[in-house]
Amino acid sequence: MSFTNPWLLTAFVPVAAVAAWALLRPARQMLAVASVTLWTDALAALDRSSRRPSRRVTAAWVLLLAGAVAAALASAGPRWHRAAPSRRVAVALHASAELAGDGGAAMRTAAGRLLDRLAPQDRVQLIRPAALGGGSRWLSPDEARAALEDVPPLPVPAARLDLPAAPGEARWVYHVAGPGADETQGPRVSVIRLAGQLPPVVIEDVGAERLPDGSARAFVAVRNVSSEPWGGQIDLRSVAPRGSGGVAALSRLAPGARAERTFDVPPVEDAPDGWVVELRDAGGAVIRGPGAAAFLARTPREPRRVRLAGRDEPLLRRFVAAHDGLEPVADPARAHLVIANAPTAPLARDVPALVIDPAPAAGPAGYRRGERLDTVVLGDAHVAPGPLTGGVSLDGVIVRRLRPWVADGGRASGAYVRLDAGAIVVQREADARRVYVAFDLGQANTNFAAYPSFVVFLSRAVDWLVPPAASGYTAVPARAAAGRGWQPLARPHWQPPDGPLPWPGLYRDGDGGLHAVALGGLSDAGAASPAIDDLPLPQPVSSRQPLALWPVFAMLAGLLWLGGWALRVR
Repeated sequence: MSFTNPWLLTAFVPVAAVAAWALLRPARQMLAVASVTLWTDALAALDRSSRRPSRRVTAAWVLLLAGAVAAALASAGPRWHRAAPSRRVAVALHASAELAGDGGAAMRTAAGRLLDRLAPQDRVQLIRPAALGGGSRWLSPDEARAALEDVPPLPVPAARLDLPAAPGEARWVYHVAGPGADETQGPRVSVIRLAGQLPPVVIEDVGAERLPDGSARAFVAVRNVSSEPWGGQIDLRSVAPRGSGGVAALSRLAPGARAERTFDVPPVEDAPDGWVVELRDAGGAVIRGPGAAAFLARTPREPRRVRLAGRDEPLLRRFVAAHDGLEPVADPARAHLVIANAPTAPLARDVPALVIDPAPAAGPAGYRRGERLDTVVLGDAHVAPGPLTGGVSLDGVIVRRLRPWVADGGRASGAYVRLDAGAIVVQREADARRVYVAFDLGQANTNFAAYPSFVVFLSRAVDWLVPPAASGYTAVPARAAAGRGWQPLARPHWQPPDGPLPWPGLYRDGDGGLHAVALGGLSDAGAASPAIDDLPLPQPVSSRQPLALWPVFAMLAGLLWLGGWALRVR
């Protein structure tokens, strides 16, 4: 026998304490006397045995005590393990956008038919997408059938869906998937392929940009995923301000073929906040279904706010002022990154920083200052490849004074630029984005600023610390927009199911900003549903099945308490 909550067995301590107190406390002896004198005479007449306190253990007392013991056992969750032949299988549910609409019901039906073939003692683990909670605990077939209702299709293509791996205890894995899922047959693996629910044509790619003259240009690519030629049109319109857009006709798009169209929109007073792209059939009716509509939102480029800290250096001030993507600020709370020149105190860990010639306390964690090196030629240093060294040449660069960091073990690891003597020039830490320069960049110490590589290095360091925001019109995947609380502004005519991830559309955030959610890369090829009744099942193996006993002890405790109180009030 085992217990689900063994720590609740400590309830026996107060039960035993109450039982001991009730058993050992003296009972009151009642003796009717007429006066104090008679009471004294009666007390003196009693022998020693009669003066001992009497203890009575009644049937009611025993029943109440037994009920408390049964309740304590029930709270601990006792389980009896019995050996029984059973199967352990995993059912992976690829709830992708290709199964939206009727495909969700088809997925639940196919998985339900598989569960119907299992015995009540078999155990199932449902492998759901990560956005739906991932893998479940081991369930009975009936519990797994009820859990299927909580698996709606997600706005993610099957090829990009995230599913956790099946547990090692599973003797067979069944993948219930629509078209596009990268799952093949293998040992102890079966795939139940379902037909997709896509419209005849889907949008594969879309983009737009604002041109310098005030006009706009948009690009749309569509693909015919049906088995018949398709004819219709692409409808592009802007939102806030309205009136700009265009229509492109498509005639007899062959099955599997891709068509690309470019839209040139005349200048408007202000750039549109967003774009809506829809597909219509030859009669002008809007096509409904996943992938038949796309959305873009304007993302103006926001400058990165930089705070200069430490010793003042004119070269760094000129670099920030000349960089069109940087904005100097004095408030540390508003800064996206910090450029610290010769700091003495460690910087906050939550802000990216370019740290130049720091004191030992502000240097990289796990490193110490070594002996000072005089007149170091950086052109002789080893330049390790990395995102900060592209286009950076150190030929001709001389440093007059340099105090290198030396690792505790005498080796410098993890550096993008490293001197042979062991000085770390650029270092990335695991718990923070940091770029370290081991020497003063002032003109009195080095001629690095006289070379174009100086500006290239600083620009690459800043871009690595805080990547620049994209400009133009963009859309984010549904996973990136999950949990942000955006309110829908424009949705496709086809009403998608509700779920943890937002479906494509235009959304506004709490500050009034516009965001677009995209869906692309859908597939409708290779959909074939096998005979589920013919799929192999693993042979049952003997395993220990837990049988919960707490309901029995809970009922027993109730009956014992009722009997005990009935005897007490009699």
